[in-house]
Amino acid sequence: MTSAVGCQSTTSGEVPVQRPWADHPRAAEKTQLLEYACEWPEGAPIACAVRDLFGEETDLAGADAQLARRLYENYPKLFETTRQDGLTWVEPRPAAFHLTASKHGAKPTDGTGVALSNAKNMLRRRRTIDDDPVWGDFLGAFAAKRDATDDRFHAFEARDNPDEHLLVPYETRFNSSRRVAGMVERYNTAWERASERSDRAVLVTLTTDPKRFESIYAAADSLSTDLNRFRSWLASPAQLGERPPSLVVREFTQRGLIHAHVVFFGVPWVAPQKRIATYWSARRDRGEIVDVRQLTNRDGRWLWRNSRPTGAAYSPRRYLAKMLHEFDEVADTDVATLQRGANALRGATSMSERPETSESSEPHARPALCDRARTWAQVALYWATNTRVFTASPVLKTEREGERRPESSRWRYLGTARYEQFPASVTNGACVVTPGSQYHPTTEITDPPPVTTCVS
Repeated sequence: MTSAVGCQSTTSGEVPVQRPWADHPRAAEKTQLLEYACEWPEGAPIACAVRDLFGEETDLAGADAQLARRLYENYPKLFETTRQDGLTWVEPRPAAFHLTASKHGAKPTDGTGVALSNAKNMLRRRRTIDDDPVWGDFLGAFAAKRDATDDRFHAFEARDNPDEHLLVPYETRFNSSRRVAGMVERYNTAWERASERSDRAVLVTLTTDPKRFESIYAAADSLSTDLNRFRSWLASPAQLGERPPSLVVREFTQRGLIHAHVVFFGVPWVAPQKRIATYWSARRDRGEIVDVRQLTNRDGRWLWRNSRPTGAAYSPRRYLAKMLHEFDEVADTDVATLQRGANALRGATSMSERPETSESSEPHARPALCDRARTWAQVALYWATNTRVFTASPVLKTEREGERRPESSRWRYLGTARYEQFPASVTNGACVVTPGSQYHPTTEITDPPPVTTCVS
């Protein structure tokens, strides 16, 4: 039964877990590195983890740094490492959260942790969200998270010149159009790589029945496991007998229910729709409603071969990319607007909670703001559940996506804070990577970077 997932429990006791490095001489340090990654679900530089856990003077080419890099890179099912702004970042995968000291995770220690904890608790108490005020509270938690992190920077000091500093913005897929653009590029690459390899594909949509799960969070948390088992079932000798390259796109409905679209490339058929529905319902206990569509590749353009799903006015590629466009809008939306959207959903009517501009104060503006706020809340579901919009088979990625490069030893991590919180010795003459820009070592920016105005 997929609905019986440990983290869905409401008991307060800790549940012991077995970690793959339990017998390692430095198992305790590895567990600290695991917990650090889970405290930063949107990713953090490995250098930050090393400095925060082992001390500010830790050599980034030494044994502690090597321990961290090897842990994060040798367990791809638990962590994803990427290269950003000349630094190697680590981001926890859903499986990593099951290996923390408690199934419920560490207690939040800052505003960001409190916001995330509040959002998760809202999802753990409901099977669906049908009321705007609840969505308003949920979006408000997301806005609080953005408020706590949008104007923060990671500070680094040049090892060969203590007077040279680099400030890198705290960017995530929820506040950076640059990060979203990277997601879109990887998504398009998957389709383009598939076009080079095959001229046919099958799209399988798998839904979730809320009555089979304790909560929205439980349904989202167990989806990856069920999808992996579904693909293994299709690859069995009794079905396809192989595991074709695939692209998995995850979406949340307006009620908060998660479902998945799986595109299998290089095959004209996978299994009868009725058989897939039986497996998804009886074996995986997720739901009975599934949909199967055939796709065809014509001169590099993927098209619906026969009929298309209801509401699919565009090509399969555009149809499945709609949430990426919503991510881009959220990244470009400031905290104050997110908070106004949350208040609109809550039904706020006091003067202090009304939009400030005359245009937004028009009577017709409130319904429009509520409509956008509901969509922003759908995007926030990916944050609260640590869900990826899409994943692709390795053959559908560029070579550089999986490339691993050693951590740069030139920069020593100093800390993370708002720009105005750093001492003048750090900010004076520092090279500031402004949000959305690319760092170039010959570029010197001495003026303070643009900082989002936060609303308390």
